[in-house]
Parts: sequence; structure tokens; C-alpha cells
Amino acid sequence: MKRTFIAIFIVLLSGILLAIYLNRPVLPPTKAVSKNTTSSLSTTSPTVQTHDNKEEQLSIAQIVSEMSVEEKVGQTLMPSFAGFREGEYFQKLTPQIKEQLQKNHIGGVILFRDSMHDVSDIVTLTSDIQQASTTYGMLIGIDQEGGTVSRMEMGTQMPGNMALGAANDLVLTKEVAGVIAEELKSLGIQINFAPAIDVNNNHDNPVIGVRSFGEDPQVVSKQGVSYLKGIQENGVAVSAKHFPGHGDTSVDSHVGLPVVKHDRKRLERVELAPFQAAVEAGVDSVMVAHISFPAIDDSKVKSSKSGQSVLLPATLSPKIMQGILREEMGFDGVIITDAMNMAAVTKHFDSADASIQAFNAGADIILMPPDLDRVHQKMVEAVQSGKISTQKLDESVTRILTLKQKRGVLMKLKQEDVQGKIQHAKATVGSEPHLKIEQRAAEASITLITNKNNVLPLQIENKQSIAVIGPSYTSELANELGKYGLPVKEIPLSLVVPPTQQKDIQKADVLVFITQSWSNEPKKLAQLKSLMNPALANGKQKVIVVSVQNPYDLGNFPNATALIAQYGYTPASFKATATMIMGKIKPMGKLPVTIYNSENQILFPALSGLTW
Repeated sequence: MKRTFIAIFIVLLSGILLAIYLNRPVLPPTKAVSKNTTSSLSTTSPTVQTHDNKEEQLSIAQIVSEMSVEEKVGQTLMPSFAGFREGEYFQKLTPQIKEQLQKNHIGGVILFRDSMHDVSDIVTLTSDIQQASTTYGMLIGIDQEGGTVSRMEMGTQMPGNMALGAANDLVLTKEVAGVIAEELKSLGIQINFAPAIDVNNNHDNPVIGVRSFGEDPQVVSKQGVSYLKGIQENGVAVSAKHFPGHGDTSVDSHVGLPVVKHDRKRLERVELAPFQAAVEAGVDSVMVAHISFPAIDDSKVKSSKSGQSVLLPATLSPKIMQGILREEMGFDGVIITDAMNMAAVTKHFDSADASIQAFNAGADIILMPPDLDRVHQKMVEAVQSGKISTQKLDESVTRILTLKQKRGVLMKLKQEDVQGKIQHAKATVGSEPHLKIEQRAAEASITLITNKNNVLPLQIENKQSIAVIGPSYTSELANELGKYGLPVKEIPLSLVVPPTQQKDIQKADVLVFITQSWSNEPKKLAQLKSLMNPALANGKQKVIVVSVQNPYDLGNFPNATALIAQYGYTPASFKATATMIMGKIKPMGKLPVTIYNSENQILFPALSGLTW
């Protein structure tokens, strides 16, 4: 008995000494998992903590070598559970969702606005998701770009990319991104699907617009790099999007398949330039768009739904993902598809077939696959049949686990202090220093484009009456203007303007019209102009037009007394606009895009912007 004990002790000691010599973590014994699997790491595995890059890769390689096919495939899938049950928000990890996560060995989850109502609930949810991981940790993601794409309903509401492009302050952009990262990290979120580094040079773009930093690829490149550094340096991964570029499209890939027809030289000069800059800056991840680029890949496939021949979208193109992004641009991080439930894909491809094709084309993570159970099963079968190569699968899982390790979730299975995390998150999300950066960014972005006869700033002592007019957001701006002691009337428009509202409009000294991207709708645009034109004709009233989202709208109102671009409808932006109108701050922003009139002629070139 004694000899047996000594022999066991010598074997264990030898293993420990060897591990120390090799400077690698000692992995625990493996355990059997199922008939169709090989083995899995024990759920008591320690956090992998190595510092030498070579040894880090070796340890992850050993983890990958011991994973089953089912586990590996699960790591490549990132579903959403928003609206998992009709009418229910995804605010708690239900037994059904937990079962689906574990059954499919899922490696990550994306959250949407329905999960982002309350700090305590979010931290509890992300902690529960993390604990549901069978071994390898969960990569929890979100689209928190700022501006119009913001999933959080609390905390700071940062102005979006075009506002930052108007401010054109790289230090400020990095600060804004840092705040976003700190708040996400405190909530248990490891990857932000941002920044959008599309170059928006199509004023009819229905989906990007103010989500872009602007129309100049160099500005977008510099702003994008500053943003991604602000996120990554504060402990959260980014996924720059929408590769190869969604800025010059007139179709929204959520509803159809856009085609960008520019030649290769133009694509390199404009669309690809910000992504090359992001790759060189060490971006963690790149999200690929459901857009066709025939100059790069003119392959056509038969639509499984309509039978028609369609161009291959970038998400299914090996020439674009493997050839351009990996080989030519030198990207070695994680490639993520845009949501696979978008119509650009679902209109033409079976969900499982599309997921397999996207993976084989070069994607590492399949985002939001419809019918999760079926997609997982079909991908496992594709590996077993050789349709998906085991080498490609291992390479993708290695990249995913490497990113998880970098962001501190790989094999981190120690029970968390959830209450402590909640208290930390409450102290972080929407903190006073963060709100100050939010307001500073909003103020730096407000752009005064026209100011005839120097009507702005308004003089408080003149006691001018103001009417704020528009189909939406009238109360937000009226409330901010009302803080300066002037009489302010809010006039929310419907299709018919009652006589009382017409009288209020006629009596006001200053008319502030709010316009948004809906002003391109003929009926609403005609209504705004019918109310505006009499005031412009009589010359007695000051007519101010504020674009609360898309600055291109301002091209519809060239005769207004003053034109202001706000770039978004966050509370900080309304406050900044009112503060500027009343002369408490100077307008500092410059147009990041060119504004055209109704005849598509240049009305205000990029970099336009006045001050006093």
C-alpha cells in the first residue's frame, strides 16, 4: 500500500514539475460526455492564465483537441433569444433557453433592447448565461453603437458615429467609446458589434446614414480606429462592420440583397480603406455584410426560394472573406456574419445551408441563425460527412477561444458574486463622469449650416415666443428651450393641423421645425413646407429647421433662416441644440457629408459649418 502511494506521488510530482518547466497550465482530467462525443474538459477546470503567446496557443490547441464535434460547432453559433416566446422579453434565463444553450453547446449569445431595461436584471441575466456554459465560457454581445443603434435603455446615450464625425475629435471619440466599453463590461457583456465603419456616400442609404462617421474614407478610418481602441483598451471586444462596406447602398439588407457595383480600385480607395485601417490597428473581429460585390466576386447561385439566379452575398463568398479579408488584408481575428435571419439571406437560402456555406466561405461565428437546433444538427452532420473540414472547424474554434481568453471568459467557471457585480454596474452605468462626456460629445457635434442675418443665437432678453413644430420629438426640444424662460409652444403635427395650432404658428416669433428621415415622404414634406412657406414669405418670423437625425433632410429647406444638424435624438443632443440656439455654447460641428437639394445638386459641401 505504501509503495503504491509513493509511486502515485512520484508520477503526480513529475507531471507538475514538467508543467512548470513548460510554463503551461495543468489541465484537469477529462470526462466522457455522450455516445457521439469524444471528451470534454471538467467543469472544475481553472481559468486559463498564460502570458507567453506561444504557450497560450498551445494550451488552447490542447483544449480544442479534446472537444467533441458537437461542442466545436456550438462555439461557432451565436443566437438571439429576443422574443423567444411571443410577447415575452428575454430578461431571464428560462429553463427552456438554458436547455437549448447546453444541448447545442452554444458559445455565445447576442442581446437586444428587450433585455436591456434594468441594471440588476441585465447583470443577473448575463451571469446566468455565463454559468449555463458547459465549459468554455460565453461570448455575450450587443449592438451598442451609440446614436440610433443603442440597445441600452439606461446609462449614457452617446451620440452616434456621424455626430462624432461632425465633432471630428479623435480623443473625444476614444473617450466616448471607452465609456460605452466600461458600461458594457460592468453589465457582463464582452463584445460590442461596433463600430460601423461604412463610408456613407449615398444620401439615399436607408440603413446606414448617421451610423457612419461620414463620406470621407480617411475620416472614417481615423475615427473608426479611435473608436475601436477606446472599446478594446477598456476590456471589451469590437466587431467592425459591415465588411466590405454598406455605405453606398440604396437597399437595406434587412429586407433585400443590396449590390455594390463599383470597380475594384474604387472599392479599395473608399469602402475597404477603413477596414484595412482597422485590421492594421488590431481589431478583434470583423462583421461581414449580406451584400454582393460583383467586382470582387461575380459568382451567381440559384435562389432556393424563387429559383432565380442571384449574386453571392459577401457572407457566403470565399473570395471576399478568405481571399480579400484574410489573405490580402491580413486579418487573423474572428469573422462574424451579419444576422443570418435577415431577408438578404432568408429570401434566397435555406437557413442551415446558408450557415454551412457561410462557415465554409470563411466565417467563424454564425450570428443569429434561424432554427438553432436544426442549424446545429446540420452543421455537425456536415463535419461528420466531410462537407465542413475538421481543420477549418478547429481553426475557427481556436480563434473564438483565443478571443474569449483575451476577454476573460474562457473556462472562467468560478461562481460569481452577482450582487457585487450589480453594485459595481450601478455605480458605473450612467455615472456622473460618463454623463459629462456624453454631453460634451453632443455639444461638439451640433452643426450650424445656415444662419441668415445672424438670427442665432436668440436673445433671451427679447422675450421672443417660440413654436416647436414637427411630427415627433417636439416635446424633447420644446422642454429644453423652455428652460430659458421664453414662452414655448409645442405643436405635434398630424395630417390635419387644427385652427388653434395654426394660430399658434402664426403668432410665434420663432418657428422651429423638426425634421427627420421621414421628411423625404412627399405628404409629410409637403405639410412641413405648407406651414413654413407663409412665414418665409412674410419675413417677420424666424424659421429654424433642426434635423434630429439625417442631415440630408436639410436639403429640402434651402430658404430657411437657419439650418441645424443634430445627427440623433438622444436627450443630450436635444439639450445641446437648445443650448446652442440660446447662445450658451458656440456651434462647433462640421458636416461629415455633402447635402444635396431636390434636384440632386450640391447645396452644402462636406465640412460646411458656421460659428460665432
